[in-house]
Amino acid sequence: MQLEYFNVDSDTDDVIKALELNGAAVVENQVESELTDTILSELRKHFDKIEKGSDSGFTGYKTRWVSRLLAISKSSAKLVDQPRVMEVADGILLRHCDNYRLGSLTAIEILPGEKDQVLHSDDGIYPVRIPGMQFQISAMWALDDFTKENGATRVVLGSHRNYSANV
Repeated sequence: MQLEYFNVDSDTDDVIKALELNGAAVVENQVESELTDTILSELRKHFDKIEKGSDSGFTGYKTRWVSRLLAISKSSAKLVDQPRVMEVADGILLRHCDNYRLGSLTAIEILPGEKDQVLHSDDGIYPVRIPGMQFQISAMWALDDFTKENGATRVVLGSHRNYSANV
C-alpha cells in the first residue's frame, strides 16, 4: 500500500477509490499559486499576532493555530468550494446521509523545532464504527512546501479500516 498522487486532471472517482483503499490521497497543484499566495498573505498578520503555540503537547508548543478561517481570509472560501473537493466529499459522505456540514476550518503554522504530533485518528469523536461508512473526511491544503522536515502531516495508510481508540 502506498500513498497515491493525482494531478488536477485526474478522474475524481480514482481519487475516491484511493481514499477508500488507503485512507489518504494527494491531489497536486489543485489551485493556482496566486490564490495560495493571497491566502498566505491574508493569514500572515493573524499568525504573527500569536506569540507562541498552545500549552498542549497535542496541539504543539511551537505550532500556531488560526481558526475562523472564512472570517479572516475571504480568499480561503475558494478552497472550500473547489469542485474536486465537493465531488470527493459528495462521493464518500452522501452515500449514507442527505447532507453534511463543515466541522472546522483552521490554518496551522508549524514553527522550527516543533516535535511530531502524536498519531491520532481525526474521527475519534465517534465511538462506533460501521464497516464501509465514513462519518467524516478531512481535507488539507498545503499552501507551501509540505515536508517531514517542516512538520507535514503523517498518515498511516489503511488505518481508517482498523480503528483503535489508542491511535
